[in-house]
Amino acid sequence: MKPLQIMRTSPNHDELIELFKKEENLRLKERYQALYLLCEGKNCTEVGKIIKRSRRTILNWLYAFNKGGLDAIVPILPPGRSPRLTKEQKAILQDDVCTHPRELGYEFSNWEAKSVAFHIDKKFNVELSAR
Repeated sequence: MKPLQIMRTSPNHDELIELFKKEENLRLKERYQALYLLCEGKNCTEVGKIIKRSRRTILNWLYAFNKGGLDAIVPILPPGRSPRLTKEQKAILQDDVCTHPRELGYEFSNWEAKSVAFHIDKKFNVELSAR
């Protein structure tokens, strides 16, 4: 059986290095590193050992890249919980916590998690825990 290899010519070796250096998303950076190592002639098992991932994971990334290019290896993040505050409310809150609490009528002098949660409940009627 012929070993699986990179079938695309773009990005090339040097472009992968630049993508790796500029990338801030660690999961995507790891995938660029894997592609770089595959371009260097390493097989999926060797790459997996180097970056501490399974051979199957490296194969999945390689299949995806060969089929769809760089866009296909971008990690898909779960959507997560929707924010409890709107963007406008967050902007207002940011301004409020930059103001001294006593200027807003509170008896405490420092913003702490509990006091911010209290302020959010009072101002926006949204209950949040201090966590």
